[in-house]
Amino acid sequence: MTKFLRVSTEQIAAMSECAVNGFIDYACNFLYQNYSGQCKLVGRTQVRMTAKLGILRAKFHGYTTEHGVLSYLRMMFMLGSSFDCDPQYPWVYSMLTSAPQTDPYLSMCGLLDRAWQYQATVAGSNLVHLQAALDRLQRSTLEEILPSPSGDIVQDSLCWLGETYPTKRAVVTRSIAEQILNAAKKVYARPPVQSRDLLIAAGFIYLFGHEFHRDPLHPWAAAALMASNDGGSEAIRLVNAAREVGHRLRSLK
Repeated sequence: MTKFLRVSTEQIAAMSECAVNGFIDYACNFLYQNYSGQCKLVGRTQVRMTAKLGILRAKFHGYTTEHGVLSYLRMMFMLGSSFDCDPQYPWVYSMLTSAPQTDPYLSMCGLLDRAWQYQATVAGSNLVHLQAALDRLQRSTLEEILPSPSGDIVQDSLCWLGETYPTKRAVVTRSIAEQILNAAKKVYARPPVQSRDLLIAAGFIYLFGHEFHRDPLHPWAAAALMASNDGGSEAIRLVNAAREVGHRLRSLK
């Protein structure tokens, strides 16, 4: 009589957890190979958090294969970890909601191809346009960066974007700018009193993505917002932290 090995529920759970951890390790190695500068900047703990988040978000949208998950992680590094709900990318929502009716592999290929095209146009080859925007942030004072208030904060934000990141401005409509400003209000613990602070938060959304202050790829933002009040506003602490990150990122190249 053949005897079958009995495997307990706990053993099955342990094997499943082992497999998941193994894939997370694999995903982290993939990210270090393809985005070494960003990974070195944030550290292995944050990269692992990003990989875990990406696996969950990819699964939520119906992507569970290795190709689907790793491609999703690529887009998180290109567009920000919350790219799937970022007003800057209305085409993402449209393509993700059509994914269940499309072959997942072909759907992800189309989504990733569109992301590559966007990055090439806006951030530029080797992120040259994005780096130029970060350089402007580093070498300019707030007075030089921010436009004089016109009474139309949406237009002011578009003016800032045109001066700082012109290739991004070329693809941002007034409707998108309004949504970004609404999202910027949620960056701070309390509603910003000054329009300047709102413009700064909106600017960082354009540079680093929706909910950048909660993104494991940008731990500096959360740290700056949670820092003890030393007489400077949350917005000023964000600016100083971003300048330091820009300097460190350039030194890694």
